[in-house]
Amino acid sequence: MAWVSGNLVHATHQYLDAAGDPKGSMVKTTDIEFTLFRDPSTGAVAASETVSFTESATTGYYTISFTPDNAGLYTLWAKEVNADSYLRNLQFDWSVVSAGSVFAPAFSNAFCAETDLERWMQQAITTSTSPSSTEAAGFAETRAAVLMGMCARLGYTVTPTTVTTGSRLEDILREANAIGAAMDYTVAQSFKSATSRTQRIPELLGLWRQYTGDETKAPRAYGFIGDEVRGNLASLATDHIVSGDTQAAADASTTHTNESIQIGMGDLF
Repeated sequence: MAWVSGNLVHATHQYLDAAGDPKGSMVKTTDIEFTLFRDPSTGAVAASETVSFTESATTGYYTISFTPDNAGLYTLWAKEVNADSYLRNLQFDWSVVSAGSVFAPAFSNAFCAETDLERWMQQAITTSTSPSSTEAAGFAETRAAVLMGMCARLGYTVTPTTVTTGSRLEDILREANAIGAAMDYTVAQSFKSATSRTQRIPELLGLWRQYTGDETKAPRAYGFIGDEVRGNLASLATDHIVSGDTQAAADASTTHTNESIQIGMGDLF
C-alpha cells in the first residue's frame, strides 16, 4: 500500500510478554523504543518525524503511527524493552509518495452522490463491486471537472461547494454528473463483464449530451447547462460596451474629452 506524505501512516503492533501472551499497559520509551529511518533512494537517513504508540481497546494491541514529511521508503524499528517481554526488535515499512501523486477521489468533489449513480445504473455500488465505490467516485469527480470547465467557459464559475442549493442549475449539474459518471462506470464494467452491458452506453451518451451539448455538431449544439448559463446566469455586461471598456485617468486633474460613439444608426455600410 502506498501512503501519502503529510497524512498519518500507521500499523498495528502486538506486544507479547515473556510467555508469548499479549501484554497491556505498555508505553513508549519505557517499554518500547523506536528508531525511524527514511530512504530517499540514495541510502537510509535518520528521520525526524515523531512516532506515536497508542494502546487499543484490545489488550496487547497497539497502534504505531507518525506523519511523514517526505516521500520515500520509511523503515521503523520497534524494540520491546520491558523485562517481561519477548524482547523483539520488529521492522515496519511504509512506502510514502508525494501528495497529489495518488488520486484519492471523493463524491464531495462532485455535483452528484453515489446514490445518483445507483439510480441511473439500477444497481448497488459498494466497496466490493467492480468498479468499486472509490472508482465510482473517481468517475464522478472527473465528470464534475468537465462540467465546471463548461460553466467557466460560459462565464459562470461554479463548484460543488458553491452551486446554489435548490437551484435549477444544481439539479441539472447533479443529473449531468450522474449520467456522465454512470456512462464511465458502464464502460469500465464492459471490459470485465458481458458485452451486452455496452448496450447502455449509447443511451447514457445521448442523455449526457442532452445536458452538455453535442461536440460533434458544427456549430456546437448547447445542452441544458449551456442554455441555463448563457440565458440566465452569465451577465451580458461581460460581452457588451457597458462592461466599462474605458477607465478614468489616474490623475484626477487631467482634462477629459468625451469622444462619444462616432457611428450612428443612420450610417450605411
